Amino acid sequence: MNIDEKDIYVRILNVNVNSQEKFIYGLRKIKGIGIRFATILQKKLHLSNMSKISELDIDILETLNDQMIKPEEKGFPVWIMNRIKDYRSFENGQVISSILEEYIREDIDRLIKTKSNRGERHFRGLKTRGQHTRTNGRKGKTMGVFRRKKKSTTKKKKSKTKKKIKKKK
Repeated sequence: MNIDEKDIYVRILNVNVNSQEKFIYGLRKIKGIGIRFATILQKKLHLSNMSKISELDIDILETLNDQMIKPEEKGFPVWIMNRIKDYRSFENGQVISSILEEYIREDIDRLIKTKSNRGERHFRGLKTRGQHTRTNGRKGKTMGVFRRKKKSTTKKKKSKTKKKIKKKK
């Protein structure tokens, strides 16, 4: 039983995914899943490169959900996961969607609390990965170009008033 062709979107892990897109590019809409992870999922499910999400069976979608939630149990390589040796649990895992946003926020807060270099730069709103900040990546209103005020080059001369004497005729 395939998904109805009329359905434009398919709900995968609480994310609406366009069913007319190819499998790999459709899964990229889910936060925490990139092209590499999607291609490995595609190979595990024995799908072709051109297969669309609308062509999948409901059984395949259920196994897809299971493999995305717990990839370490399904035999995925460790290097593909986005939480390798997590600092809290020291385990490898894949974090997806809103949980990923929560983890990122906690990581940034931890960096700020420990007052590391990256934490200080996050706190100040600067770039954290070594980019130059003098000319690029400016935020806020543009100031434009200001011209210097020209100093007057002529000095004020003392005015000597000459009295014009009117001659009477």
